[in-house]
Amino acid sequence: MVHPWVRELHQESVRFRSLYLRQFEPTIDSRTQLIMDTDAEYKVLSMIAAPLEMFFELTISGNLYLYTELQPCESCNSIINQFKDKFPNITVELFWELPYPP
Repeated sequence: MVHPWVRELHQESVRFRSLYLRQFEPTIDSRTQLIMDTDAEYKVLSMIAAPLEMFFELTISGNLYLYTELQPCESCNSIINQFKDKFPNITVELFWELPYPP
């Protein structure tokens, strides 16, 4: 028998994923041949986009400063561009320390 709190936690996890992690379409990385839906850029931009879309007009404006340790991969660049397309009045400034592995 599953405790009710375990079932409730699972339901919240499913609801969270459906609300937040379906904002953008991840791509398959040509170097690794993996779908890049676990990258931090994908997750954080989805987490930012969901409440913006729910509570504000898509014409909201502002600046978003995104720091990542590695230069974004091609899938992350695609996610960033999807964010820019969805919120054209938000300027995204991207910073990183290390180049993406060749």
